[in-house]
Amino acid sequence: MSWYLDDFPPLACITGSSTGQQDSNTIYERWRDIFDYGYQRVENAAFISCVHPQVVGQPHHMLWYERLIEHMVAHDGVWFATTDQIADCWVDDDEDKKNMELPDIRTTASRPDYYPNF
Repeated sequence: MSWYLDDFPPLACITGSSTGQQDSNTIYERWRDIFDYGYQRVENAAFISCVHPQVVGQPHHMLWYERLIEHMVAHDGVWFATTDQIADCWVDDDEDKKNMELPDIRTTASRPDYYPNF
């Protein structure tokens, strides 16, 4: 996930902590340009956006998001998929298999005392 493809930072407004409420066309153009770059220059590129219903669900945001989807659909070979669909068609290559043999270096350390307890 990339903050550049998350609708919340540029479009939501949290008083005192984010600028939010940027122009919808600016976000459309940014996301369109990111898609176009990947489509034109990256083999098997993935465009993974994160949209929040309370943000993208506003009428003026739905318009730019619909335009973006229409732009993407107009390109040959574009596939809209869920993460389950992507996982179902994934095939491990030699590099994947090599990496899976590496030791797991994730920690089992306890959560620090200063960390909030939700």
